[in-house]
Amino acid sequence: MTALAEATPLQPRSLRDRVRQRFAEPFEAFGSIWKNRSLRRLEYAWAGSIIGTWAFGVSLGVYAYEQGGAPAVGLAGLLRMLPIAIFGAFAASAGDRYRRVRVMVASDLVRFVLFVVAGLIIVAGGPPLAVYVIGGLIMLSAAPFRPAQAALLPSLTDTPEQLTAMNVVSSTLESVGFFAGPALGGILYAATNAQTVFFASAVTCVWSAFMLRTLRNVETNAPNSDPDAPPRGGFVSESLMGYKTIWRDKQLRLLVSLFLAQTIVAGAVNVFIVVLALKIYHTGPAGVGTLNAATGVGGVIGAGLAAMLIGGKLSRGFAFGMIFWGVPLILIGGVQWEVVGLFALAVVGVANTIIDVSAFTLLQRAAPEDVLARVFGVLESVLLGGIGLGALLTPLIIHAVGTRAALLIVGCFLPLLVLTFWSRLKAIDAEPVAPRAHVELLQRLSLFQPFSPQIIERLAAKLESRAVEPGEEIIHEGDTGDRFYVISDGQFAVDVHGEHRSDLGPGEFFGEVALMRDVPRTATVKAENGGGTLLCLAREDFVPAMRIELLNSLPLFRPLPLPTLEFLASKLVCHQVAAGDVVIREGDDGDRFYIVAEGDFAVEAGGVELGRHGSGGFFGEIALLKNVKRTATVVAQTDGVVFSLTRDDFVPAVTGSAPSNAAADEVVGARLAQLSRPSATRI
Repeated sequence: MTALAEATPLQPRSLRDRVRQRFAEPFEAFGSIWKNRSLRRLEYAWAGSIIGTWAFGVSLGVYAYEQGGAPAVGLAGLLRMLPIAIFGAFAASAGDRYRRVRVMVASDLVRFVLFVVAGLIIVAGGPPLAVYVIGGLIMLSAAPFRPAQAALLPSLTDTPEQLTAMNVVSSTLESVGFFAGPALGGILYAATNAQTVFFASAVTCVWSAFMLRTLRNVETNAPNSDPDAPPRGGFVSESLMGYKTIWRDKQLRLLVSLFLAQTIVAGAVNVFIVVLALKIYHTGPAGVGTLNAATGVGGVIGAGLAAMLIGGKLSRGFAFGMIFWGVPLILIGGVQWEVVGLFALAVVGVANTIIDVSAFTLLQRAAPEDVLARVFGVLESVLLGGIGLGALLTPLIIHAVGTRAALLIVGCFLPLLVLTFWSRLKAIDAEPVAPRAHVELLQRLSLFQPFSPQIIERLAAKLESRAVEPGEEIIHEGDTGDRFYVISDGQFAVDVHGEHRSDLGPGEFFGEVALMRDVPRTATVKAENGGGTLLCLAREDFVPAMRIELLNSLPLFRPLPLPTLEFLASKLVCHQVAAGDVVIREGDDGDRFYIVAEGDFAVEAGGVELGRHGSGGFFGEIALLKNVKRTATVVAQTDGVVFSLTRDDFVPAVTGSAPSNAAADEVVGARLAQLSRPSATRI
C-alpha cells in the first residue's frame, strides 16, 4: 500500500522560501480560525463576556462613589474581588467536572440574573451594600468562564499553530475589553445611570450565551465523565488538583511562579499610573485614564508581535515579554516626561499580550487535559493575588525610596528574574538530553527501530531506572496500564491466567500491549530470584511517541512538522475491532480516517473484494479529501486494532501546507488511478 504514494517531503530550498514560509504561518493560522465557525463563535462570546464585565466594574465604582465617597469605593472593590480570590479556583474546577461549553453558558446566565437583580435593587432604592455584595457574586460567577474557555481551546483547534493564534485573538480581545468596556460603561453611565449600565451588561451575557449555543455538541463528554474511571476524590480535593498538578510539574511550577512575579509588577504599575498622573505629570484623574488606555492600546498592538510566536519558541517569547514589562519602568524612572510614560506603558501593553499568549499556550500544552480548567483557575487566582500584593507593596517602596527609585527597583525585578531562570526557560522548548546508553538500548529494541533519532532521543531522556526486589510483581493481569518496561538486568516471569508462559531477560521489554491498545494488562510479570533493574517509560511519554511514529510512517503525514504530528497524535482514537465488523460502508458519509495497527481488513465494492489492509495500512481518506461518499466497504477479517482521526482533525492537517497537500494529492491520485484494476483498494 505504501507503494501507492511514497511522497518525499518538500522543504524550502532557499532562505527566501524559509522566510516566506515562516511569515505565512501566522496568516494561515488566523485564516483557519476565521473558517472555523466554532472558534469564531467562541471568540464572539469571549468579547461579550469581557466587555460586559469591564463596563460593570466601572459603573459599580462610580455608583459606590456617589453613595459613600472613596470609602464606599474601597468597600465595593473589596467585596467585588474577595469572593473570587478565595473561591475562584474552586469555581474554575467546574470546567473539569462538567462540559465546558455548558459551564460557560451557565456562567453567562447566572451573571445575567445577577446584573438584572442589582439593577432592580438600584431602581427600588435598595441598600447599596446589597449591590456591592451582588458585585462580588457576579465576579465569582464569571470565574469559571475564562478557565473553561482556555481548557476548551486545545480540543477545538486543529494544529499547534492554530492554538497559539487563538490565544493571540483571545488576548487581543481582552486588551480591547480593557479599554472598550470601561469606555462604553463610562459613556453610558454619564448619559443614563448605574442601573442602565447593569442592564446593558446583562445583555452582553445573553449575547455570549447565544454565541455559545451552537457549541453545545462540540464536547461529546465532560473531561472527567468516563463511567469506568476510578471514583473521584472529595470536592475540595478535586478543586485543589490544579495546585497539586502545578506543584508536581517543574515546568508548570516555573511558568506559574514567573507569571506570579509578572502580576506583582502589574499591581505595582496600577499604583505607579496613579502616582505618575497626579504627582509627576500633573494631568489629574483624566491622566490616569490616558495612561491606562496607553497600556490597552499597546496590548492590541502586541497582537501583531504575538502572532510571530506561531510556530516559534514560546518560552523565548515569554522571556521577552517579562523583560519588556520591566525595561519601560526603568525608562519612566529615568526620563519623567509624559510622552515617554505613554510610550513606555504602551510597550508594557505589548509585552503583556506576548506573555499571555506564550504562557497560556505553554500551559495548554503542558497541563493534563482533565485538570486544565483547574490549572487556569489557579492562574486566575495567582493573577488577582499578585496584583493585590503588588498594589500593597508598592506604596511602601515609594515611601521608603521615592517614586523614581521605586520605578527603577521594580523595573529591574523581572529582567533579573529572567536572567536567573534563563536556562530553565530555554529548556521548556529544548530537546531533552539523554544518556547515550539509553539511546542505544532503545535503538536495539525491535519496537523502536522504525523511530526517528529525534523521537528516540526524547524517549531515552524520559527513561527512569527502577530497582526490583526478588519476587516483586511489576504488572498484574487486569490492571490499568500505566508504564512500559525495558529489562536492564535480571530475569522476569510472564504468567497469563495463572499459567507460566515465558521468561524475559536483559534487552527485552513488556507492558506495551495495554498502553498501545488502551486495554487492561493482558499478563502478570514478576521478578524471579535475584531481582533486577528496569527502565520505565510513563504512559504519557510512551503512547504519544508510538502514535507519532505511527503517523510519521504514513506518506500522508510524513511532510508534517513534529509539533503538528504531536497534536494529531493526541487526537487519535483507538478502536478494538472484532472479526466481521464493518468499519466503513460504501455509500455512507465519510467522517473518519483510519489507520490499521493490527489485524487484516478486506476492501469490498459492489460485493467484490478489491484488496486487503494489514498493519500499517490506512483507509478512508478519499471520502474526506474529495468530499464524496464512501467508495468501498472495509470489513475486519480478524480481530484487530485501528486508530482514527475525525474529519475536522484530519483534513486541515493534510491540506494545511504545500508539502502535506502535495503528499495527499499524490496518495489520492494514485489510488483513484488504480480504481479500475482488480487489485485496487478503492476507499
